[in-house]
Amino acid sequence: MISVLTNQSGIENELGELIRLFYHDTVAYTPVPDAAHTITHLRTESAEGAKHTVSMDGEVLYTLLEEPIGTIEGQRLNKYTAKLCLYFALVKATGRHQPWGSLTGVRPVKMLSQLNEMGLNGERVLRDTFGVSESRIALSRAILKVQQKMTVPKDSFGIYIGIPFCVSRCHYCSFPGMVAKPAVHEAYFDALCLEMEAAAAALSSAGKTINSLYIGGGTPTSFSEELTERLLCRARSLFPDVEFTLEAGRPDTITKAKLLSAKRHGVTRLCINPQTMNDKTLATITRSHGAKDIVACYDLARSLGFTHINADLIAGLSGEDFTDFAHTMEEITRIAPESVTIHTLALKRGSKIKEQGYEHEREGEIAQMVDHGRETLMALGYRPYYLYRQKYMAGNLENVGYAKEGKECLYNVCMMDDLSSVLALGAGAISKIITGSRIERHPNAKDVKLYMERIEGICAKYAAILR
Repeated sequence: MISVLTNQSGIENELGELIRLFYHDTVAYTPVPDAAHTITHLRTESAEGAKHTVSMDGEVLYTLLEEPIGTIEGQRLNKYTAKLCLYFALVKATGRHQPWGSLTGVRPVKMLSQLNEMGLNGERVLRDTFGVSESRIALSRAILKVQQKMTVPKDSFGIYIGIPFCVSRCHYCSFPGMVAKPAVHEAYFDALCLEMEAAAAALSSAGKTINSLYIGGGTPTSFSEELTERLLCRARSLFPDVEFTLEAGRPDTITKAKLLSAKRHGVTRLCINPQTMNDKTLATITRSHGAKDIVACYDLARSLGFTHINADLIAGLSGEDFTDFAHTMEEITRIAPESVTIHTLALKRGSKIKEQGYEHEREGEIAQMVDHGRETLMALGYRPYYLYRQKYMAGNLENVGYAKEGKECLYNVCMMDDLSSVLALGAGAISKIITGSRIERHPNAKDVKLYMERIEGICAKYAAILR
């Protein structure tokens, strides 16, 4: 347990998140007698200006003055300076730097873009004000360069359709993904069709266009062949003529008939996601297939004419060392997907691995895996094009999407960097409406049964959302 005390209200949680990056411990915001450490942050006024001081167990570790940054207003400046002061104090206490410095947010590339738009030198601010490493600044710069060449139609919407079912639950996963009987799949599909129709009608009435369509999960291909055909047919008829991604996900759910349905209904980007190419690890994470099945699925998809296949990988899976990850990268380059996303393992609430008490270890080795993945892909002509971060990630690292030129996923960029609004349909889906700098979120019920029971009210919301 770490106890953190501050005289500045409203920033406690963010200071706590920063502390957890270094100590992976529970944080209390009150004095705790048996705490491993007590960390105190104080902001005081002096002749020089506002001064921040961070002490640990009574010893002053770091002080920092608030220095105005462009047009950043006082409350945010106070928060940023407090976090930076704490960050350098924790570096001094532990001897460890974080790749993203004092940043704890999800979208650093969006932040770089916004700083540049404010007329500031965004890279300098990331470096000097937030302590971001040179390697992550370079990565952000490369991603922003790719994104600036992508065209997002003005006021257009992305469409996400969530299928919250799987054939089994992977031990690292916290996303909706229940195992259910075919009758539940059918009932869910009927409700989902009503929501798709309501969303499409509201978009049409409001004169809005769409820029992308993404069917994710769960594992959408856990549906039967017949239901997969009906889903793809209905989705494409309501949301035509845009980039269309289908998460086929796991080889143990993929059949030739399902891929033929995807091809017939215009899927332009197919995700077949190995996570790892090591059979031992696949068994550990409760996948009922081997690496050879992944290769066979890629071969089948290629034979049917798919020209954009994406592979998701995870660095830091339990039981894997650098050699295992390097083997995965070698095998992935053999099957040559057009895009690859490298995720860093995140220990999230609701996942089996978290419930079993697993804690991050070997963070330095996991960082080597992530770096090796980036270097391997970029040497082969892949470019990083989107990035996002999550809480509880190993090494405070990131998830990065890489793609061959022209194979970037517009939906991913719009969703992760808030370049367009997104209507998200299905149980647990959260629509995101962007108006200027304001973002409104409209969640659906997470529970499948509740979602189906409330479908009339869910459908009715679209007229208000798109007014």
